[in-house]
Amino acid sequence: MAETSGMALRMWLLTTLGDLGGAGLRREVHERLALLFAHDFTAEDKAPRVGRGGEAAWRNNVDSLYHRMKGEKLPLVAAAVRNDPWALLPAGWSELAGEGDHLRAREGLYRQFKPKNSGTYTSYTPARTQLKSRKHEAVLEQYGIAMDASGWQLNTNVHPRDLELDREAILCLAEVKMVYDGNAVQACRSAVAQLLEYRHFYYRGSNPVCLAVFSESIGDALVEFLSSLGIAAVWQVDDGWSGSDLASLRGLVPTQLV
Repeated sequence: MAETSGMALRMWLLTTLGDLGGAGLRREVHERLALLFAHDFTAEDKAPRVGRGGEAAWRNNVDSLYHRMKGEKLPLVAAAVRNDPWALLPAGWSELAGEGDHLRAREGLYRQFKPKNSGTYTSYTPARTQLKSRKHEAVLEQYGIAMDASGWQLNTNVHPRDLELDREAILCLAEVKMVYDGNAVQACRSAVAQLLEYRHFYYRGSNPVCLAVFSESIGDALVEFLSSLGIAAVWQVDDGWSGSDLASLRGLVPTQLV
């Protein structure tokens, strides 16, 4: 097999930066990308790159791709100097959400997709720079503080998972997802994939409650979809938190304002 194509590698890199909350040091990006996509690496991806001190080919290709993306007519990533974090720009978020062609065809518009029922629809809002101030870590911290006040025992030392909660013999596995540019579908897909994967590989013989924590509302249809999979959902609202019926039943919707 050949090395992974540039198109696939591009989506790997965008997905990885998105999963990191929009920015990460080169080392962090490499580590998370390997965590997410190592099972898709070809033998050629893993082979040492000649002249690069034994560095795997995929690492060299990711570095080269990042620098090419900085120089595109519509840059997707920030022009970081050496040792600064790699970061997504608004156009990068849009392409990650599957909007790259749309953005170029209809300059300045972002898709909002939060279906209220099983039908699909698309609406548009004026463009704006929306690099969220409530980053992944901030949402995780705020949710954790609220749940600690509710009597849950918290554990964030469970990398690559975000959080475990434990109370009265109930174990909960939680993943935090940011909703970027209103694309709740992307956030939901990512949460489902990680929760099911982590439950399978880290919790053999046990059955933790799976919880997706979102930075904002994801819409009724996606809440229903998650519930059908046995996944509880909570999300931030202006005055605190809200959540699905399953999350409320399990006591996972904070009542404390943070």
